This record gives sequence, C-alpha cells and structure tokens, in this order.
Amino acid sequence: MNKTPLILSFLSICLAFVVVFFGFKTGLSPTGRKTASTVSWTHEKQRSLAGRLKSAGLTLQAIKEYEHYVKTAPVDKTKLANLSYTLGKMHMEAGQYEEALSWFYRVEIADPKTPLKADVGSKIISCLERTGKYNAAEYALSKRASHEKESDQKGSKVVAEISGEKIYLEDINDALDSMPEWIRKQFE
Repeated sequence: MNKTPLILSFLSICLAFVVVFFGFKTGLSPTGRKTASTVSWTHEKQRSLAGRLKSAGLTLQAIKEYEHYVKTAPVDKTKLANLSYTLGKMHMEAGQYEEALSWFYRVEIADPKTPLKADVGSKIISCLERTGKYNAAEYALSKRASHEKESDQKGSKVVAEISGEKIYLEDINDALDSMPEWIRKQFE
C-alpha cells in the first residue's frame, strides 16, 4: 500500500493550518489582505457610535453600545454616574423598568454625592411603581424624605423651590464642582 498520498494530504492540512494561523497572528488573511483585527477601535469611537445611535432614535442599539462602553472603558466615578443615569433613562424610555432600576442604583453607588441625586431618586421610585413594587417604592420615598429632613436639620440654606422640591446651596455647589473648569469659570 502506497502511503505517499496520505502523507501529502496530512502535510497539506498542516501547511494550510500554519498559513491561516500566521495570517491571524499578523492581521493578514491568507490572501495577504488586512483583516478586521487590524482596525483600531477605541473606547471613544465606541461611545461616539452609541451617541449616534441614540440621536437616530435607535434606543435599544444605543443601550447595547453604551453598556459595552461602560464595561470596557476606563471611566471615573463622575463619568460612570452620568453614563449610568443616561442608560437608566434610555431603559425607561424603552419600557425596561427593571433594567432602568439597575442603572439608577449604579448612579447612587458610583457617586453618592452626584448632583443627579434628586432626579435619580424620583426615577427609582417611578420605576419601582411601574414594576408593581409599591412597598419598595414607598420605602424608597420615605427614606429619601428622611434624608431631606436631615438636610433641613443641618441648617442647609434653601435657595429655591421648584414644584415643591427644595434646592439647597450645597446642591448648587456640588453641581458646580462636578462641571468642567471652563464652564465653572463662567458662573464665577
């Protein structure tokens, strides 16, 4: 029995494997063309894509891309809180209230002193009510009300009241502190 054709087939398979493997390692296909692995995809391009999808009204696709960005990009606590808030609002718009809750809770955990705190609190209560978790909503509302009373007791100065919601001087100062320096200078 002649083993030459069998050996030649085996060597051909091995050679093909080496060519394909070498191509993947170098970013070239077996034909010598560049593959997708050589294209540079940065975190900022990921965020830009998410923003464009959101602007185009493609909420579910934008959510997917923003979530990928949050999971892979290095972000500070303020940026994480802001992105989590954006994702929470987008999930609310899509009627995905449990997912929205998850992102709103992340805002509070990522940056407990976020200027978005009051708005996040009202959105959490709204999401809890829409998911039928009325007791949890009532508890969250009473907890937030007790924090407001504590704030009143600390002697914080109320500078405005909008729709029954008090705005304190420390809230304004925290909001100013979280702004970029060039915007902050305009308020000075």
